[in-house]
Amino acid sequence: MVMVSFSLIQMINFVMSKRRKSKPFTLPKFRFAGIGIVYLLIFIPQIWAVKVGYTGVSIGSRVSGTSKAVFGFTIPIGFVVCPFAWHVEQWMHRMMAGLRLDFYKGDGHTETFWIPAAAIAYPIFALIWWLEYLAAQWVYFHYLTY
Repeated sequence: MVMVSFSLIQMINFVMSKRRKSKPFTLPKFRFAGIGIVYLLIFIPQIWAVKVGYTGVSIGSRVSGTSKAVFGFTIPIGFVVCPFAWHVEQWMHRMMAGLRLDFYKGDGHTETFWIPAAAIAYPIFALIWWLEYLAAQWVYFHYLTY
């Protein structure tokens, strides 16, 4: 009996030592120039809340992950594909800090804001789209036409 209880204590100590330890924050793995997607989601039926987030792959996976964490579901209402997307997203979070809303616990709950944050996000998205359009036009006229 002593052997069994000793083994149980050893097993508990082993499990406790293998618990997930917090790791220092690291930037996400970027592809070339950190190209990613900054998106804006709205929560249904909580239409007073929006989420500004970043993804390196697809908005659909983020929508499904966020929808699982809240009552209702989320719908993407805006996005922009840009270089250094993670940095753009973090900058937008700092700009919208006064509008922060924490109404649920789960995936992305610190990235939610009151609906007026959309009025800040849309001009930023439009500016980035416009700059990308000008850059593409410049490349086309300077390098692709004769």
